[in-house]
Amino acid sequence: GAFNIWQKGFTSTTTGSGGGKPIDRWRNGQSNVAQLSTETSRVADSPATFPGSYSFKIQVKTPEDALAANEDMTLITKVEGTDCQRLLYGTSGAKTTILSFWVKSSITGTFAVGIYQEDGNDNISKPYTISSADTWEYKTITFPGNTAAAILDDNTTGLQIQWFISIGSNSTGGSNGDVWHSYAADTFAFGHVTNTHITTDESTFQLTGVQFEMGHAATPYEFKSFNEALAKCQRYYYRIDTIGSSDERKTGFSRTTTNCWADYTMPVTMNHAPVLETSGTAAHYAINIKNATTACNAVPTVNSSGVEGVMVQWTVASGLTMGEANGLRFANANAFLAFE
Repeated sequence: GAFNIWQKGFTSTTTGSGGGKPIDRWRNGQSNVAQLSTETSRVADSPATFPGSYSFKIQVKTPEDALAANEDMTLITKVEGTDCQRLLYGTSGAKTTILSFWVKSSITGTFAVGIYQEDGNDNISKPYTISSADTWEYKTITFPGNTAAAILDDNTTGLQIQWFISIGSNSTGGSNGDVWHSYAADTFAFGHVTNTHITTDESTFQLTGVQFEMGHAATPYEFKSFNEALAKCQRYYYRIDTIGSSDERKTGFSRTTTNCWADYTMPVTMNHAPVLETSGTAAHYAINIKNATTACNAVPTVNSSGVEGVMVQWTVASGLTMGEANGLRFANANAFLAFE
């Protein structure tokens, strides 16, 4: 919520249709857009009275000519089902919650925040107002508990919280969006009015200090220790970056004359068995074979994956001896392995 964990470390990422995930636990959503391109980044900009240093910023770089009825531009975070059990959703004792956050926008107006509950297919949306351009403003929004459907106690999505920045008319109709109800497309962003970010070049929208808690009144932002916050993020994403342009820090064993396997143990139990991200360039990876370094001819790939560890295969054209140990090297300053 304060964006102090930033494993990806990108100065900025440019996203088009589909959006992207530039910062831990957050997604920039962009659906059905024709030409929209945005730059998302973590920036050292926060309110003077908030004891955090960073915020999540989205800036339009190629705007849409007009907002179509089915288009949207949003910011999204999700809460795992097992972390939602205290809310007692699906019972008569379902708890009231309050969402608090700091927001800064180059465009003023009426915006909305919605919550979607995957189990039960229910949603609720409430509006708020940004009064001054390019000024940090503090907002609190209260949501009643959902008595209609329970949230499964598992590792799937419990609640999806979504800030609507621009969203087409397909999602902004209806008359009962501010109460829990069975999902209806026309009330998904009930109360949202202002939609000019998506059509305004260089328009900006920023968030920080996001907190979602039980109760009727917002409490001061609860900072976790860095290590605790990092571990929570590593449940969903764990990244190993190179140190310099020649970084040998892993040992593997040769399964064949071309394939070397290495076991990577996750620092925390992950939410699901992860997939592997790489730089996408084979030459960024190399194997030290008997004190001689050979560039890989393919990027590393997952051989087997589990929530506690992943077996990664490194590949060269030839030269390995079955059963022998080899050093595995990041051979470029842009090399990394990430488990998502």
